[in-house]
Amino acid sequence: MNGDRDLLSRWDEGTRSRAAFRGYTEHYRLSRQEVAQAAQVRLVTVWNIEQGIPVRESHAIAVRSALSTLSGVPYTALIATVPQEIMTMVRRPR
Repeated sequence: MNGDRDLLSRWDEGTRSRAAFRGYTEHYRLSRQEVAQAAQVRLVTVWNIEQGIPVRESHAIAVRSALSTLSGVPYTALIATVPQEIMTMVRRPR
């Protein structure tokens, strides 16, 4: 049952992240390409954020910084990130 709550919480986080990011980029008329280029991340990373799909924390930080630089206004909304413990599990050699 607790796993269901965690899953719903993650889904809600992604939904809020997606709405905030799209609203911000539309308001400041920022394209996916210019955000990716300014953040020095792959275009698919910005697309994932637009969809509310979690990204690496380092990528979220880079995108947040790029948004603030491009618009002149700090981006303070949530960007969904992959939990650090999952990233650690992925990096572990077999």
